[in-house]
Amino acid sequence: MNNEKQIDFKIRLTHDEPIELKTMAISLLSLQELINSHISKEHGVSNSKIYLEKVEVGSDIYSLIFQIPAEILPFIAPLKVLKEVIDIMIFFKDYKDKSLNETENNPYLTPKNANLLKDIMSPVVINQNTYNISHADNVIFSINADDAKKISQNAEIIAKIEQSEQSKVYRNVLIDFKAVKDSK
Repeated sequence: MNNEKQIDFKIRLTHDEPIELKTMAISLLSLQELINSHISKEHGVSNSKIYLEKVEVGSDIYSLIFQIPAEILPFIAPLKVLKEVIDIMIFFKDYKDKSLNETENNPYLTPKNANLLKDIMSPVVINQNTYNISHADNVIFSINADDAKKISQNAEIIAKIEQSEQSKVYRNVLIDFKAVKDSK
């Protein structure tokens, strides 16, 4: 792998209870999907990959390698993409504090992203964990269980709002029809 188009980062979970493997796997896969969706929406390219380099012995530290397609390298660096995705997570956390204009015009407030974020945060919410993402031994994102619950609750609200807007049912509505003759 080419070092110019990849970044090493770690996800560390601090918890007292064991995490179900399926929950953790879905969380990591959802992070991959959120990153790939972001790159696709921003740069029109999908193919980013996250590789599991190793799971450090005696801990819940997942050492990952994030690799982006070479086509977008002149435009954006992998660390910048990772930080932009973290900004999406933070936006969901602070959703209720945002103005109506900020929320209506945000292309990332979608049911898909909301569901992905709920999956990413589920190991934290279930076991009262702390979730950290670090790069070069510097924590670039840290969230506790209370904030993870806030993200999940806001994501649930966003998913419901979008879903209700897409499936509006009209009952007891007066409809006027106009008869038109066919010339044939």
